[in-house]
Amino acid sequence: MNEPSDVDDIKQKVESICKRLNNEKALIVFGRTEILDYAPDSLDRERFGMLVSELIRKTSVKIVITMCRPLGLPDIEEQYFKLGPLNLAATVKLFAYLSSSIGTRIDPVDFFDRLVKNSEEGQLLFGPDIPTRTRFLFTKLGYGIPSLIQVAALSMKDNDIQNLLEM
Repeated sequence: MNEPSDVDDIKQKVESICKRLNNEKALIVFGRTEILDYAPDSLDRERFGMLVSELIRKTSVKIVITMCRPLGLPDIEEQYFKLGPLNLAATVKLFAYLSSSIGTRIDPVDFFDRLVKNSEEGQLLFGPDIPTRTRFLFTKLGYGIPSLIQVAALSMKDNDIQNLLEM
């Protein structure tokens, strides 16, 4: 008796997903897919490509893929938008939204108002004239990069947040 191959198993799963989504109006978001470049199994990127290709071919779903560069899948018309880091106001708001301390122990509006001065709201990390305090905030809160902001928000301790507020 032959065992089904891994490829056959993946094809069956992809086919099942496509059948389920065939008549659905949906948006599917695959985030941080650059991690596929570092996956221990080199077939992971290939399997992902097969899934995306089949979803595009066999369903009417819309797909958004976030990564640091174009995916480069054959036969797929990609629209690539390069986004820069968030400004200081957006960085602080995202950090506050993701942090477990802010909202429970610290008021998010107060956190924002104490960290972001009106003149700094649109400040970006780049540029020679960035104030030292603003550069420090970007460094502590993830450099304006959403995935790094998430890491900072989930790992920063209450006393570190308090130290930011006392600057």
